[in-house]
Amino acid sequence: SIIYAQSSADAVKYLGAGVVIGGVAGIAKEAFYDKPRGNEWEAKDVLYTTLGGVLSGMAVDILTSNSRIRSGNGKK
Repeated sequence: SIIYAQSSADAVKYLGAGVVIGGVAGIAKEAFYDKPRGNEWEAKDVLYTTLGGVLSGMAVDILTSNSRIRSGNGKK
């Protein structure tokens, strides 16, 4: 059987979504959780949360792509 890779346009969409979701989560965490408790703003925390969002988005894409391929609904 032939396995088709995801298009580069889809990869960019997933990467962009991971950056946006992770970035928003990181900023919200700093603004609503750390700041009221008197902690300083840490850009590293935002960066790491953003990277976590990107990696999570990539993992979801890989897992859902594999299940589509196994079920015969893979992209062509």
